[in-house]
Amino acid sequence: MEKKAWLSKEVFDWYVSYEGGRFIPEGNFARAYEIWKHAERILLSGDGEFHRADSILTLKRCLNQRLKFIEQVYNLRQIALPNSPRDIWNIWKHLMSLDR
Repeated sequence: MEKKAWLSKEVFDWYVSYEGGRFIPEGNFARAYEIWKHAERILLSGDGEFHRADSILTLKRCLNQRLKFIEQVYNLRQIALPNSPRDIWNIWKHLMSLDR
């Protein structure tokens, strides 16, 4: 059975509060975006195979940083099942494979 959800555009006008949460310094989540921009600069600075390889490696670094940040914020190692994988890439793979 297919599940459908509809969300009004009005949610973007709602007041945002951080009560009950915890403060996360901007530098912690902005780092992945800085790395992303760096990958773009590498790719645009030349069209050789080494520029492409360096850009791809930098994007992998960006993704890895983002996954580690999300793991830290949501304590994924604490909520994962006892027999689930221990490294971040396999934790995400495991969580994405669970029935929703």
